[in-house]
Amino acid sequence: MQDAPIKPLDPTAPAANASNLTRNFGILLVGEVVSKVIGFFVFGRLGRVLGDSCYGELEFAFATTTIAALLADAGLVVFGARAVARDPSTARSLMPSFFVLRGALVVLSLIAIGLIAASGRGASPAILLACGLVLLPVPFVCDWFFQGRDEMVVVTISNVVRQSCLLVGVLLFVDAPSHAWRVPIADAVGLAVVAGLHQVLLGRRCGRWAWKGALNRAQAVVREAAPLGLSTVAWAVRFWAPMVFVGMTTTGGFKGQYGAAHRLAVAMHQVVFLYFYNLLPTWSRLATTGDSRIPDALRSAVRRSTWISLAGAILMITTTWLLAPDVIRLLGYGAEFEKSADILRWLCVVPAVAWISGNARFGLIAAGNSRGDMWANAAGAACVVGAYFAWIHSAETVVVPAFIAAEVVTGLVALGLWSMRSNSKLAIRV
Repeated sequence: MQDAPIKPLDPTAPAANASNLTRNFGILLVGEVVSKVIGFFVFGRLGRVLGDSCYGELEFAFATTTIAALLADAGLVVFGARAVARDPSTARSLMPSFFVLRGALVVLSLIAIGLIAASGRGASPAILLACGLVLLPVPFVCDWFFQGRDEMVVVTISNVVRQSCLLVGVLLFVDAPSHAWRVPIADAVGLAVVAGLHQVLLGRRCGRWAWKGALNRAQAVVREAAPLGLSTVAWAVRFWAPMVFVGMTTTGGFKGQYGAAHRLAVAMHQVVFLYFYNLLPTWSRLATTGDSRIPDALRSAVRRSTWISLAGAILMITTTWLLAPDVIRLLGYGAEFEKSADILRWLCVVPAVAWISGNARFGLIAAGNSRGDMWANAAGAACVVGAYFAWIHSAETVVVPAFIAAEVVTGLVALGLWSMRSNSKLAIRV
């Protein structure tokens, strides 16, 4: 069997222009809306069926698994997307090394989840161990390849398929608190279907994997992707550790109430992530110069994007403050979750700040300065962890302001590093 040729992407082609960026973001946004509508229905129903206490255990387990999944990612998704955007032919050699690295990291993550389950803290062992199954298909998922090639339709379909499998599983098999462990099983099935789809499409795009020298390439990838990996770990701690802290230090309904608000904040942050997920390939092509400074074209693109982000952040905060109680009721969480609306009003500041500061963070990544993004995320993670240990017995009152403060610190560090690297201030000007 002869390997299929990989069609190169031209930085000056329509993939790099504004209309194509708008189209791709529209595709991602529509898919995300559909996925989130399904997800909101699923978790609203789970809130009613499980009650706030058991629901809080489930959210704790999902938060723990998400941190483990991001550890298994280790920055490889961003690294791979940037590499494919610059040279699509690298995909054939990257996939085996990614599989080796992610497989090893998944094993370590599963061990960590097993230890948490054995401790009996935060959630029942059955729920935690079932969540661990979600990690098994991760090495075969290659959304980074389709992102790098601007094939956002594949990414969108993947998200919808995964959420649809979760919906079917919850509707058919979860009717009582004792069935909570079945929720992550349904999610694992959905991710396995997505992994299979990705492998079929990847095979058609670029043929067989180039296994020869995979271990040596994996070592090289570790050295190059280390800053992105550390950044991903720091981001995971900053964004998901608050839910883990709440799950391990609080009892009763607050765990579920915070979990519902946190899930909605995650949904808003996902829109922010998709915005930069769509921009990263184009920004990476703008940065393919030999100059150590950030190119003028990239700085101009980031400056324009910052205007859009500022408007979006203001709209996000305003809308959430006005509609938070109605959203909680509409999603059907029930009377036990009324406090979630007040929590959500403050938590929405986190994705709003991330939308603004993300321009500097992803601009640094596109320019090849992954260490800048790493230091920004590390500063925010340190803020969250420091607040937790300083006020370990006051999680209910400290978790939200600590979360917001961590995002602000991350943004300030990222903006400062961007300004230093570009040798110019990130002024919001026309």
